Amino acid sequence: MDQNKWKETLEEIWGQTCKAAMDAGDAARTGVKKAGKATEDTVQYARLKWEEADLNARVRRCLQRVGEMVYATHTGDPTDSGDMEEVLQEIDRLREELRRRERQRMILRGQAFCEACGAMNDGKSVYCTNCGQPLERQAEK
Repeated sequence: MDQNKWKETLEEIWGQTCKAAMDAGDAARTGVKKAGKATEDTVQYARLKWEEADLNARVRRCLQRVGEMVYATHTGDPTDSGDMEEVLQEIDRLREELRRRERQRMILRGQAFCEACGAMNDGKSVYCTNCGQPLERQAEK
């Protein structure tokens, strides 16, 4: 093999090696990005579960207070109705916040939330399986 042919062959091998290395680097970069996103989603999911547990505990404490107020009324020591209403409104607020966290968590797991009827749908659905309304892509927001 003459020297020019040998040089061309080496340059071709070098070019293929460089391209393969660049492709491997691109694939590694893509893999790292996907792993980072998956880790971020897992951390966010765990945070939402923790917040849901806290909200549920707060709802239970409010319900306990309501029960104590009802029992106090039963035993002849009536609770001011304004106090009772305040605790009941707090329960409503906490439960709405809990529903928001649950929706966020389900969206992280690939489900779609219907703004029209509140149903959770498969993340690939374009229309709500419950009411037929178009679904927004919350995961992209």
